[in-house]
Amino acid sequence: MENLTQNFDVEQFLNEHELYVRAWQVDKNIFNKFDKDIIIEIIKNNYSFINEHGLTVLDVQMYIDIQNRFNARTQSTKKPNPADVLEVWSNNNKIFYQNAHIEKCSYNDTGWTWCEHASSHYIDIDCFSTSGGAWHDLDIKNIKYIGTAFKTIWTWGHTGARGNGGMYIKVKVNKFKLVLDRKYIALVVSRIFNSDYKYMVKNWDKASPCFYSTQSCFKTMSELKQYLKQRHLKIGKKLSCNNFYHEIIGDFDMVQHMSKKEYDAIRGNIKEFALMSNGELTGAFYKNKQVHFCNPNVKDRKIFK
Repeated sequence: MENLTQNFDVEQFLNEHELYVRAWQVDKNIFNKFDKDIIIEIIKNNYSFINEHGLTVLDVQMYIDIQNRFNARTQSTKKPNPADVLEVWSNNNKIFYQNAHIEKCSYNDTGWTWCEHASSHYIDIDCFSTSGGAWHDLDIKNIKYIGTAFKTIWTWGHTGARGNGGMYIKVKVNKFKLVLDRKYIALVVSRIFNSDYKYMVKNWDKASPCFYSTQSCFKTMSELKQYLKQRHLKIGKKLSCNNFYHEIIGDFDMVQHMSKKEYDAIRGNIKEFALMSNGELTGAFYKNKQVHFCNPNVKDRKIFK
């Protein structure tokens, strides 16, 4: 490691690498002891912690030590270990969860469990205090090794347990695949009773993008059919697990554009339809299993009166 001079400018380093913390919050000694790339990685993963508590030599050393422990474990075995990643698939070749969390447990016959969406609190290499859900039993005989992956875990920094006291650490783990005996169903439609609206389309196994919900309600069957036709969808069979819902055959993703020019270039001559966005009916079109529309901040987006 290079021996930095007393004139080393921490603030300049932070600005050059677009690191949004104040220079006085970063112990200058870390630049003499550690590689700059790992310092950049740590800062980018821990803005809240550093802005409130600062970054010390002890924090950086802990980060590296934990990374090294995971690297050594992952290189030494292809068997599952706590905090490894699980890809969960349906029996119709769709992915339910790409980054589920594997953990040991003592409350079932297999001794293993997995979490759909986990916040993995590191205590030791084989011990985690994990929050999140939902949790499921796991028989490791049914999983297949498919490679390695990076995931983010966290543990308390130099200040211990307190607000924004957690440090987030990027670690390398093994990745496995589990196939469930269940069909992936993206969307469903159901009847609504005791309401002016009669039909509702909503997500079933599909996660909603944060900027748009695929849940929609309709007063008439003709409105529902028009919605489905615009998105190249069809109504399928009633779900055996829930008699209130029918499967929708097909799927689509939402693509939000920040430029009308970009939107028009992709649309070409495709006919637009009206899509409710931010309280207004804006122009949208379907192409290659995607529904495109403009962000409400695009001033020249099309608005249906």
